[in-house]
Amino acid sequence: MLDSEFLIINYWASWCLECIEEHDLIISLNEIKSFEGKVVLISFQDNTSNSKEFLSKYGYGNLIYLTDFKSKFAINSGVFGVPETHIIQNGVIIRKYLGPLSFGDVEEIIFLYS
Repeated sequence: MLDSEFLIINYWASWCLECIEEHDLIISLNEIKSFEGKVVLISFQDNTSNSKEFLSKYGYGNLIYLTDFKSKFAINSGVFGVPETHIIQNGVIIRKYLGPLSFGDVEEIIFLYS
């Protein structure tokens, strides 16, 4: 079980087809009480206009959305590509999910970290 100092960060892009595939699962994570306000989506190698269009089409949920201009944060975090999801505790990446999250991945996150 994680303490209160954790985040789930999902790197995504409007041009990423696999990001569409996992988007509803990401939104559903934040609907779990222990994850409320701890799920952050960071757009990667994208622009604000395209990101907003994606979110208008596929849903905003109640998530925190950020744009990583020039993708420096993502690169410094070791992101290989999108989608990629990191579990961060006390400022340290403790788990990485490469590629789109599956239902099984979401179940694992819920089991291990809630």
